[in-house]
Amino acid sequence: DDNDRKIEWIKHIIDVPSEKRFIEKLEWIYDEINKKYDNWYFCKLDQYLDKKLKIPYLNDKYSDDNFIPDFIFWLQKWDEYRIIFVDPKWYQNRNWDYKVSWYESIFKDGNKIREFKHNELNIKVELCFYNIFWPDNIWNNWIYWKTSVRDIF
Repeated sequence: DDNDRKIEWIKHIIDVPSEKRFIEKLEWIYDEINKKYDNWYFCKLDQYLDKKLKIPYLNDKYSDDNFIPDFIFWLQKWDEYRIIFVDPKWYQNRNWDYKVSWYESIFKDGNKIREFKHNELNIKVELCFYNIFWPDNIWNNWIYWKTSVRDIF
């Protein structure tokens, strides 16, 4: 049956429990997001199929590594455009702090998110880790962790 094949295909893409929970929570606030933004889209990246959509960084061993965010959201309200890299992670996942360093070096100027202009749009790129638990070792990077999907948007 065609529908069964589609479901199997989706299971391949969203097969990690934290990602499944994230999508379930996203469904709960779907209407809120529609009301808040004029347009919004998202994609789920597959770490095996989307290998070219990688963001290089140095890991804890100072060797090259690649960050492939699980989800990318594009949200528009008037001339304001937000691009959000979202990674639903188990809070003990290693190397998230190195991903934050990469993000800050490109998309922040001190404590302020850089704004890019394209045509008439003002674009900001954000990074977010989602988990229902707060990690123990987040130090100054707590702003990147969200325990509610609603807080991302």
